[in-house]
Amino acid sequence: MKNRTLLAILCAFPFAALAAVACGDSSGVDDGGGASDGGDLQGGGPTGKAEEPDPALVSPSDGNTTGAVGSGGGGGSSAIESLCDGLVDTATRVDVSFHGHPSTAGAQYARARLLHVPSLAPDPTLLRAEDFLAYYGLGYETAVANGLEPLRVRWYQTGGDPLTSTSGVLQADFSASPTEREALRLIVLADVSQSLGSSLPLVHDAIRALGRGIEASTMPGDTMAVLTFAGDIVTELDGPIQPGAPYGGLPIESLALAPREGNDFVTAVREAIKVASNGATSAHVVLLTDGGANVSDDLLEEVRTAASKGIRLSVAQIGAELSTGPAPLARGFLESVAGAGRGGQFYIADTSAADRVFDTRFGPSLAIQARAALLTVKLPPFLRAVGLPMPVPGGASGPAGGALGPDALHPTRIGLQATCPDVFTNPLAGTFDMSAELSGSVAGEEKVLASLSTDWLELRGESAFTARNDAILAVAQALRTRSPADVEAARSELAAVLPDGKFECLECEQMMELKQLLEAAEALP
Repeated sequence: MKNRTLLAILCAFPFAALAAVACGDSSGVDDGGGASDGGDLQGGGPTGKAEEPDPALVSPSDGNTTGAVGSGGGGGSSAIESLCDGLVDTATRVDVSFHGHPSTAGAQYARARLLHVPSLAPDPTLLRAEDFLAYYGLGYETAVANGLEPLRVRWYQTGGDPLTSTSGVLQADFSASPTEREALRLIVLADVSQSLGSSLPLVHDAIRALGRGIEASTMPGDTMAVLTFAGDIVTELDGPIQPGAPYGGLPIESLALAPREGNDFVTAVREAIKVASNGATSAHVVLLTDGGANVSDDLLEEVRTAASKGIRLSVAQIGAELSTGPAPLARGFLESVAGAGRGGQFYIADTSAADRVFDTRFGPSLAIQARAALLTVKLPPFLRAVGLPMPVPGGASGPAGGALGPDALHPTRIGLQATCPDVFTNPLAGTFDMSAELSGSVAGEEKVLASLSTDWLELRGESAFTARNDAILAVAQALRTRSPADVEAARSELAAVLPDGKFECLECEQMMELKQLLEAAEALP
């Protein structure tokens, strides 16, 4: 069993709530259009709570709660009393808000800096692990081609010697079909003010990518509009998406973007929200800008109100090429606007970055497959979830659920703490059952998206999916610290998922790019 330090890696990042091993408080979760001001997607991470042992899961034995776990009757008193020096324990239930991780800005920013000629060091404080998972994450087709069930759960030990370690990680992966999403009203709000003059070809490439993305997974009722703004606001196009036609039949290729005077940012955002509300139950505004505008509290409140009614707002910073290299990531601007809009944060420094998030990963970036998504895991005895955000006094008592996009594999992680190592290693633990269920609201109807129930030990061990995510997280950590130990750990994790490694190289081009980023960081002075 490999020695892993994933919990330490995750806790080294701000917004480490991505793995449900959140090391601090949570700013809120997205309920899929509810009224929670704090709800957002840009953190990309689940929040949750571990509940008290579930009495319904336990059959009393001799007056003590030492009975079976789950419906299969596994985990009777003889098995329990043979583990952990005869201590007594029961099953626990953990609820985790399941998010689609749409924000990729930190990974795109690091990529732009490190792939620049010459390579430039990214600001380490801007590199978030969840951004890397989102940008380099797997698509639905890869999951299906590799036989992944709709919901797959694996677990493994971390922290050293398996004979003594009591820590572990549980990963749940949910694959969402590209054809299972709500109809979308997509509004592209493109900044064409003077400051973006030399970057307008890249703005046009981003619009092209969005047009290809929505057409490739189009649903009945999809529409798209493009608005440009500077001192004024112009509706460049607006119409339904036609399946099979380039850009959905919209004249995106013929757009003639030219810089204009002025920058009425506030009016432009208000107009985009108004246009988005035209007959749509699910709408998304994508703001393309260089991030130089001032944002008032009043405007942010209007954006929050729109988001609570189903009109999300994402921000894509156009990373203009400056004399010092790609423009700095405007994290504060992205967080305030996209956070209020319950949308994603993106950083577009080249055409390939736009294609990745707006075309290849259009669904997980912008569309909605399910709202209020909640993962319920029933853990065997002697196991507890760790690192989950604690309820805030006076606040919600549990997670409200997240939003999932289609056409992607969505991973989430839960830190595990065992009473004794036997839970991970003793064959008697195989008599314990573990179940997981992912529920959510699809087209306004509450439903179970996927579920599983099986023996605990059947779920033990890494897979190509968990190992790939480990590699992504390890590279993010190494780029952040650039310490020899973290670089070596990232190199080892990558080796396992590259060609000739221990696991199949899934979407190998992305893994090779991570290797390139790591090598570029190593070469920096």
